[in-house]
Amino acid sequence: MPLGLEDKRIAKPLVRASSFQGSYAPWRARLNQRSGWTASRNNRNQWIRIDLLAVARISGVATQGRSNGKSWVKTYTISYSKNSQQWSFYREKGRTKVLERCRHPPLKRCLAII
Repeated sequence: MPLGLEDKRIAKPLVRASSFQGSYAPWRARLNQRSGWTASRNNRNQWIRIDLLAVARISGVATQGRSNGKSWVKTYTISYSKNSQQWSFYREKGRTKVLERCRHPPLKRCLAII
């Protein structure tokens, strides 16, 4: 079952980001919406974070470009946390992984896409 980002069960305050441009706030980062999140800077230090409020198994992450503009992410890494304080990168074979699908996802409460 989806965790609720697309259907808005995850409330706006639980979606945070390193920055955002104009009205393209982090909480707009939801699939199949008219808008989206856009970072105010174009560099590798931008991130978006979703707090699920409880530990959950994440089996995949879906992204899409903004429907009303030419904004999208080409590559990203995933970090996770059980307490939103200590973060770990998702790794496979000892290396930080840029992935399309998690094969063996760890249990986590918070997810950050970097």
